[in-house]
Amino acid sequence: MKKSAVKLELARKSLPKVSLIPASEIHRQVLEGAPDRSRFVTGASGSGKTTLLIQRALHLLEGGKGLDDTEAKAIDPSRLLVLTFSRSHADALRDRIAISAESIAREPIARTFAALAFSIVRMALDEDVREPILISGAEQDQMIRSLLTSEFEVGNWPEDLTKALATRGFAKELRDLISRAKEWGLSYNDLESLGQEAKDSNWIAAARFWKRMDEISVIRESGVGDPKERIDPSELINRAALFLEKSESLQRQVSSLFDHILIDHFEESDPSHRRLLSAMAPKAVTIFYDTASTVSRFRGADPEGLARFLEDFAAKRSEMLPSLDLGSSLRSEPISLAIESDSVAGQARSIAEYLRSRHLRDGIAFSEMAVVVRSPGEHLATIRRTLALSNIPVIQERGTQSLAESSAIKPLIMIAEIALGIVPLVKENFERVEELLLSEFGGLDPLRLRRLREEINRNRDEGDARSTDEVILAALQDREVMIPFDPQGELKPLTELLKRAAKVASNPQATITDLLWEIWSNARNHRGEIINEIWRERVIASHSPYEIGAADRDLDLVVELFEVARRCTERFPYSKPALFLEDLQSTTIFGDVIAPVSDGGDRVTLTTVHSAKGSDWKVVVIAGFHDGIWPNLKMRGSLL
Repeated sequence: MKKSAVKLELARKSLPKVSLIPASEIHRQVLEGAPDRSRFVTGASGSGKTTLLIQRALHLLEGGKGLDDTEAKAIDPSRLLVLTFSRSHADALRDRIAISAESIAREPIARTFAALAFSIVRMALDEDVREPILISGAEQDQMIRSLLTSEFEVGNWPEDLTKALATRGFAKELRDLISRAKEWGLSYNDLESLGQEAKDSNWIAAARFWKRMDEISVIRESGVGDPKERIDPSELINRAALFLEKSESLQRQVSSLFDHILIDHFEESDPSHRRLLSAMAPKAVTIFYDTASTVSRFRGADPEGLARFLEDFAAKRSEMLPSLDLGSSLRSEPISLAIESDSVAGQARSIAEYLRSRHLRDGIAFSEMAVVVRSPGEHLATIRRTLALSNIPVIQERGTQSLAESSAIKPLIMIAEIALGIVPLVKENFERVEELLLSEFGGLDPLRLRRLREEINRNRDEGDARSTDEVILAALQDREVMIPFDPQGELKPLTELLKRAAKVASNPQATITDLLWEIWSNARNHRGEIINEIWRERVIASHSPYEIGAADRDLDLVVELFEVARRCTERFPYSKPALFLEDLQSTTIFGDVIAPVSDGGDRVTLTTVHSAKGSDWKVVVIAGFHDGIWPNLKMRGSLL
C-alpha cells in the first residue's frame, strides 16, 4: 500500500517581545542616557542586566527623549555593536534585539570579541599575507595530542614528564598554558625567557614545543594550494589589539565604525579582551558585569583584575564614567529540593520522576526545565537515556557531545573511511565493521547477522577454512553480494553504498562534502528505503516523543557534520578527504560549530554549567553535586 504524502505548512514561531523590568532611577539613567556617554553597570545575577542591555540597544536604535528631556537621534543599526562572551549568547542577543527593533541591520549587531578581532585583523592584513582562520579548542587539542604522542617528543621534555606526554590531562595542561600565555600577549620566546628566569624546565620545554607546533603548522598549510594561517582566539584578539596599537590610522578607522558599544557579561573577559577594548578607544561604551557570577576561569577569565581595568579604562578617557549598581536579583526566591541517590542511574531516575511530576501536577512546560551538570560525559548521557525512556522529550545543547562519537554519525564516517582505504577490510577491523553492519546503514540486527553466519557455514565449499568474519569482509571488499550465502540480499544495500562511495573517493577532484553527500543521499536500510527520508518522516509523522527527539537530534548532527565538512572545504580547498576524517576522529574535546539546529520545542534542556550561563528556566535540576568533587573548594594548582 502506497503511503500518502504528508502535507506541511511552515509557520514562523511567534517569539516573545523583550520583557520590561521594574523601572527605577538607576534603570532610567542607563536606559535614557545620552548616546555619547559611557557607563559601567553592575548587579547581581537576576538583576536584569541583560534585559536592560537589550532595552538600551532598542532605545539607541529608535531614539527618543533622554534624561534631560532632549530628543536623541536614532543610531544606525550598523553603527551599534553588542559584544558578549560566547557565540550562542551573541545569537540570542541578536535575535531578541531584532524581534523588537524597527530598523534593519546590514551586519550582525551582536558579536563575540573573537569575531570582532577577526574583522580587525582582516582589515589590517596585506594582500600577500596568508589569510587567518580561527581554530577551535577541539582542533588545537587534537594538534597538541598528535604531536605529543609522536616518537620525536620523548627527548624534548624533562624526564619526570615523559610518562605523562601521551595522556589527555597533560595535553589539556599544555593547551591551557599556551592559551594563557597568548592572552597575556606572550610569544614562545617570551615564555622560554620567563622559564629561564624562574629556572622552570617545564616552561622551557613547553615554549620550545609551542615553537615546533607553529613551525609544523606552517609546513602543513604550505603543502596545500591555498595556505591559511591557523590561529586561536586568544592570539587573534591580541594580534588585533597589536595592529590597533601600532597603527593610528587603523585605530581611528575602527573607532569611527561604531557610535556606541554595549558589552554583556564582561566578567568573563580575559586580559586579551580588555587589551582590545582599550586599543579600540570606542566613542562610547556601556559595560555590564557581575564578578560574582564568573564561570570561565578555566578559560582565562580574570574577575579579580576587572576592577583595576575599569579604573584604568576610566582614567584614560576625558569623561567621567559613572558606575551604577542595579542591586539584588529581581527573581522570586527559588524553592530548593535536595534529592539523594547512591548511583548515577538512581539519580537519573529520580530526576525523571521529579520533572514528570512538575509537568503533570504544576503544568510547567518541559521547555521551561533544564538539567545542568558539571561537564559533558557519561553522566549526561545516562540522564539523557533515562529521560528519553521515561517519555520525557529532551534536547541536548550543542557542544556537550563529540561529533565523531555520535551513534548517528559513526556509520557515515566508517563508510567514508572504508571507501578511502583508511580502514582496510581485514579481520583486525571486524569489530568496527560489525558495528557498521548492526547500524541502520548496515541494515542488520543481531538475529539477521547470526542467520547470515549460519548460511555461510551451510553453503561454504569444502576446504574453505575462512571464518565467517573473513567471508563477510571479502564480500564487502569485492563489493559483491554473496548469492549462495546471502539469499535474502541482506548485504546488498551496504555493498551498493560502498561501491558508490568508492567511486567518488577515487575521483581526485572530489571533496569530503562530495563523499559524505554521496553516502547520505544513497544510504538505504534492509527494506531498500532511503534512510534520510525515513529520519525526516519520523520527525514529522511519529507519535512517539522519544522517536521524534532521537530523529531530530540525529538530523541536527548530520547537518552539523556537513557544516564542518563545508567549512573545511572552503577554508582548505586543496585538502584531502582523508585528512578531514583523521582530524574529526582524533578530536577528543567538544567543539562549537556554526550550523542551524531545529527548534527545540517543548523539551527539557540538557546542558553544562558553563553553557547554561545567560539562560533561564522555571525548573532547574543541578545534577551530580558531590562533596569535594562539585563544587570543589580545595586550592588547586597545575602541573605546568
